[in-house]
Amino acid sequence: MSSQWPDPTDPHAIRAHLDAHRASPVAVRSWAGRMVTDRADHGPVPPLGGPAWQALPDTDPRKLHSALIAAVAWVDENTPAAISARVWAEQVAVERATLDRLKDAARDAHTAMHRHGGFQSWISHAELTRRRTTFTTDPRTPEQIRAAAYTSWGLRPTTENHTRAA
Repeated sequence: MSSQWPDPTDPHAIRAHLDAHRASPVAVRSWAGRMVTDRADHGPVPPLGGPAWQALPDTDPRKLHSALIAAVAWVDENTPAAISARVWAEQVAVERATLDRLKDAARDAHTAMHRHGGFQSWISHAELTRRRTTFTTDPRTPEQIRAAAYTSWGLRPTTENHTRAA
């Protein structure tokens, strides 16, 4: 196996490199099982790092078994499937929180509309059309609109600013 890094622009090379360097939970579990076959003769296994674990002598096989349980759990938690499951659970939680916030906002808007009489003041289509066609100022030509825009931006309207190159 090469110790060289894969080409970062080649997804297939990256995938092959990751697959070749991924820990095998099955192999770790198998090895750990062989290491602690005699633990039943020594009593219960205390949690790793706890007071009962610290009180055990270093030669007690339960101390090693406790460390192996933690190691196997770490390997299991860092498999692609476990990581994917955690990311998926986080995404579901975010989506649920977003939906809850949207429902709250819709309920608040609905309540506010009822409180202020918003649902009793429907506008007819004729009134809406009349409002859309009513100008608050005289209609302007495109050149007048363009000149007003340039002036508001602090520019001088010139013919070069808005003519197209042929």
